[in-house]
Amino acid sequence: MLPGAVCSGTEFEGAVIALFHLLATRQDKVRGLREAFYRQNLPNLMNLLATILVFAIVIYFQVHLLTYLLDSILTLFSIYIFMYILFYVSSDHFCLRFGF
Repeated sequence: MLPGAVCSGTEFEGAVIALFHLLATRQDKVRGLREAFYRQNLPNLMNLLATILVFAIVIYFQVHLLTYLLDSILTLFSIYIFMYILFYVSSDHFCLRFGF
């Protein structure tokens, strides 16, 4: 968490710490915020937000199930329920779960 000499002046390497540092030290707060979001050679806030977005999408698809109902013509009063996981992560090769 110590500042290091990077290209021009003293900057922090972490994106969140650099945000607070730039907002505290810059006279123009909008320019400091823009620099924290779009730094070139160091981690910036856009990289951090993109990573959080990808994690949120993956977690959403892991817990979301699609349910299909199937009626059988051969047997009366039988309904089969198929539950399909959108994003299946496991060592098994089965993606369908059957429930009767």
